[in-house]
Amino acid sequence: MKENIELLMEKLNKAYLIYKNEFLNKDFLVIARKGKNIEIIEINFRKEHFKHLVGIKGIKANEFFEKISQNRLSIKELRKLGKNPYIIEKLNSFSKLKKLLKESPYLYDFHPHSTPKVELDKIIANINREIKKELIGLKFLKSSLGKSYVPVSIERRKALEITTEERKRIVFILYLKKFS
Repeated sequence: MKENIELLMEKLNKAYLIYKNEFLNKDFLVIARKGKNIEIIEINFRKEHFKHLVGIKGIKANEFFEKISQNRLSIKELRKLGKNPYIIEKLNSFSKLKKLLKESPYLYDFHPHSTPKVELDKIIANINREIKKELIGLKFLKSSLGKSYVPVSIERRKALEITTEERKRIVFILYLKKFS
């Protein structure tokens, strides 16, 4: 199937606006529980995560973000970049991310043997693991600022394909701060 590069550029720009307005430089505290077992994680959304989330390869993360944000990424340049085979699904999922975080999501552990070459630690998804819906894959990151998770994957798939059966209901998501 021939790639419709103009449509891809349009979807990239829409995904950028959603990411910029709803997630960029924001930290979220997620509190999840199952019975007496409570888990608290922090999720950081930064510009360097956007490139991987949308499925672009072959350009530095910050350079890609700056070009998209300044409307300097040309059709010719986009055509040359590597793209995830599921890039359109990823881009279409951006509009549903805020809804996912608001509608009683669950926190799952990633099943390490489910998908080769994928390094995730946690998944935020719907309660029904058998329905193909949007989910967010998170990677644990230890930095000088502390321990947190960063978004590394946005997909539309069945959560049961990549998660363990253990799940915790997310009872509260708190917007922490705007990182500068």
